[in-house]
Amino acid sequence: MKSFFTVFLIGILMITTTSEKLLAQVNQIPNNGFENWDAGLAYDNPTDWDSPNESLMGIPGNSTYVVFEETDSVYSGNAAVMLESKDILVLTSIVSVPGFITLGDFTFNMITQEFDISGGTPFTGTPDKLQGFYNYAPVSSDNCLIEVLLLNYDVVNNIILDTIGVGLFTGNSATSGWEPFEAVITYNSTVMPNYMNINILSSDPNNIQAGSKLYVDELSFFTASTAGSDILSFDIPLQTGPSAIDGNAYTVDVVMPAGTDITNLIPTITISTGATITPASGVAQNFTAPLTYTVTSSGGTTQAWLVTVTVAAEPELFISEYIEGSSNNKAMEIYNPKSTAVNLDDYIIGQAVDGGGWQYYHSFPSGAVLNSNEVWVIITDQVDANLFAASNADEVLGYPSVVHFNGNDARSLSKLDGNDTIIVDIFGEPNNDPGTGWEVAGVANGTSEHTLQRKATVTTGNLDWAASFGTSASNSEWIVSAQDDFSDLGFFNFGGNIPPVISGTILTPALVTPTDTVVVSASISDPDGTISQVTLTWGLDGINFLNTLALSSVLGVYSSYPNSIPAHALGTEVFYKFEAIDDDNDTTVLVQSYIVENAPTNISIYDIQGQTAISPYEGQTVMTTGIVTGLLPGSYPAYYIQDGTGAWNGLYVFDSNTPTIGDEITITGEIIEYYDLTEMKNLTSYTVNSSGNALPEPVLLTTGALSDEAYETVFIRVENATCTNDDAGYGNWEIDDGSGPILVHNNDSYTYAQALGENYNVQGVLNFYYNWRIELRINGDVTIYSDIDPVNNTAFRMYPNPVTSTLNITGNQNISKISIFNILGEQMLQNQPEKNIVNIDVDGLTSGVYFLKVENENGTTSTKKFIKE
Repeated sequence: MKSFFTVFLIGILMITTTSEKLLAQVNQIPNNGFENWDAGLAYDNPTDWDSPNESLMGIPGNSTYVVFEETDSVYSGNAAVMLESKDILVLTSIVSVPGFITLGDFTFNMITQEFDISGGTPFTGTPDKLQGFYNYAPVSSDNCLIEVLLLNYDVVNNIILDTIGVGLFTGNSATSGWEPFEAVITYNSTVMPNYMNINILSSDPNNIQAGSKLYVDELSFFTASTAGSDILSFDIPLQTGPSAIDGNAYTVDVVMPAGTDITNLIPTITISTGATITPASGVAQNFTAPLTYTVTSSGGTTQAWLVTVTVAAEPELFISEYIEGSSNNKAMEIYNPKSTAVNLDDYIIGQAVDGGGWQYYHSFPSGAVLNSNEVWVIITDQVDANLFAASNADEVLGYPSVVHFNGNDARSLSKLDGNDTIIVDIFGEPNNDPGTGWEVAGVANGTSEHTLQRKATVTTGNLDWAASFGTSASNSEWIVSAQDDFSDLGFFNFGGNIPPVISGTILTPALVTPTDTVVVSASISDPDGTISQVTLTWGLDGINFLNTLALSSVLGVYSSYPNSIPAHALGTEVFYKFEAIDDDNDTTVLVQSYIVENAPTNISIYDIQGQTAISPYEGQTVMTTGIVTGLLPGSYPAYYIQDGTGAWNGLYVFDSNTPTIGDEITITGEIIEYYDLTEMKNLTSYTVNSSGNALPEPVLLTTGALSDEAYETVFIRVENATCTNDDAGYGNWEIDDGSGPILVHNNDSYTYAQALGENYNVQGVLNFYYNWRIELRINGDVTIYSDIDPVNNTAFRMYPNPVTSTLNITGNQNISKISIFNILGEQMLQNQPEKNIVNIDVDGLTSGVYFLKVENENGTTSTKKFIKE
């Protein structure tokens, strides 16, 4: 996403290494070793340096910062600075912010939402270079930047009169530890500077990658006392990255793209002032073998430099598109970036199902060939012909197949090399089931019910699936599009421009009623450049958008506020269109709509469930109120609410709010059926009415009675159930009271150390996730079963069990109440004997399993199960 760090780097890109012979140190950099730190309210800044930390502290609810004191990883002394690029939540948008420090003043205007760097530190001198030590751990293709500016500065009017000199260092790969760096300064004027500023960033400001970390220590200036015999830069057109120049070993290494003919390359060479070089700069050379260049200083000394040019290995095939559409509208696309055709007999696709590892493999048709810069398309035989014609696919497969996947099924592309199988691209984690799907480009469940297209800037596969998926639209290798988008299947724009990305549209209010005016917002960014223009228009037919709303932009979020779409009558569908144009003149258009509805009325959970497997409110937005009975935190947070005791009174809420068990909440959201589980999601309102409320009593059931839709997401309890499997996979274990098994799930809320063969009382919320299971919530949900009352150490005996007609009960105290319940929790009999020996006639009960609940005279209760024959 667009960052505000776009105006700081005014120098030219020049990566050089200068020999350290005959150099004298001129150290005029405040706190150059980062030993001194000023404590802030919730963060620290290195003394004499400024950073975004203070501005980030001003964002409501934010506790994330990008500059830190490092004491465990230093080059020398007791401290260094660590900069980390991060994604920051600003209002409703995720904004990418690099780790950044400056010797100037960093300011943020909360009213205009503008950022500024001014000033610096007094400085006089003309050093040759800024150098120091750095340790870099980039994410994906990120670059760190270190810039020095020597200025003619009007201190009184706070104006830069002239930029005298500029030096810039960029690091584009991970270091193996602390390494030296140099930023050679290029001078544009003979005027002596009076001010200096240094800016250090952990990310390229045009390609910020959250998670990139840069450590810096021991900055200093150096000035050469005499002219040297050094190569300062060595550039060949189209080289893959900056040349590696080693001023100690006197070597230059250059890498050219795969397939490059290196027999006739023309380098451009920069050398020390006053020096000469043989062969000369700009003269074509054959680099099939290392070539020696000789640099002669102005004083007549010579130095031989060995220049080696290598050709990069051919890139590998990669997955260029993945479509997890509705029903079995599913497809994959493979792209060949090589300069030559490949035989697909040498490749296979690995398949993982529900985190079970690489279990199956797909082989391509024998003898199949994929030409250079072409794609191979695989679809299911059930793809809607209106979406994609089967005749345009290379493979059309029936079930089961490599493309019959869900969003939680990983895939890989591997190359066969003799007896070795070498993975060259990976999609998802084979040994982990994320649930619904993995997050991609900041989109939750991005691999589920979406189309994913590899960005045109991707040149080869990626073995780090998490880095490939990324955390935002800017650092992901993928563009996430709507479900059933087959528009680009069969084409891959390799090396082309990437159009703007429009995501995260927000309506305010989210649920529009006839009295509401609507503010529209969206996050808009350009992954390979900048946004030039954004327009927002609206209309009522989805074709004509005659009304324009002026937009404001804050950190990549474009909003119509304070302008809004006017109120409309009940049932009106209003269409709105964002159109974004980038600096490459690529255009992206997004059309969406909303329907004006009545404000929702509060509907009971019992009515939402509708006493059927499919809620009668499926697809509708409703309001309901309930008490929170359990939490299910983790990557896909949810909670359970209940507004009564017994069947059909529970509801699963898929939502990132964090209530507390016992809260009574009123929420508004959409009712959906997700794999046969009735749930509410896409909340538009959330209110905590009160806290500390008593929970509904758990329904006492047998384990065999729990596989029942009526008790879905209801607070339930089973007693005297034996652990019959202490590891059923994925945190599940199994219990059985003789009526049939049920799973118990150790989750992020609570985990119990179960033992095979032990008898337990278990309570929790009944959930459905491929199988019925009890979700544990808190300590105490699992207890070891005992006939002895845990409070008063009293007990009762009952016999016979099984029983035909008379059930005998003997207690250690007088029994004040006896109740019998069936497995549905319905009370079948109640007696108040007020004595310790009781005989109950159960002849009228039908055969089956029942629960006997005994309450003693002091109010304590105990429950046992019996079987009526």
